[in-house]
Amino acid sequence: MKRADVDGVLREFEDVVRRAGFTGTRGNYRLANGVHVKVLLDKFGWDSQLGWGFVLDVADTSKKDDWGNVPPESRMQISPHTLEKTLGRNKLGALYADNPVLRSRLRSGWFAFDHTDRLRAVLAAVLEPALTHIRKWSENNESTEDRAGRQ
Repeated sequence: MKRADVDGVLREFEDVVRRAGFTGTRGNYRLANGVHVKVLLDKFGWDSQLGWGFVLDVADTSKKDDWGNVPPESRMQISPHTLEKTLGRNKLGALYADNPVLRSRLRSGWFAFDHTDRLRAVLAAVLEPALTHIRKWSENNESTEDRAGRQ
């Protein structure tokens, strides 16, 4: 499996991304207020037994410092643990019922997949709730800034 395969599957979910109010393509999405979301693939790449994994890396680029770095409080990652309450542990685990090795990667913080069909199933289950979570986080950060500015 190659990065191009992943990009092809991500293109299939662009309508979900647009409905959530994000722009961008192939795992690189933005909100108008400067929040940037990237689909980060496991740096070790494809493994025939462990598959591949991804997390959603989120940064509020409107809060960059003088050197262009986003401070830690304006960053987060969406992992299986982040969505566990929203989706339920059983729903995520059911995606991997046939492969306990991949299911164990959920505990390590990665959304794992071993072929494009599983990647589609994982994205279908987690992308919309993840983008909703990111939008709420972004709005909460803005309202916190507004309150701090009025004091």
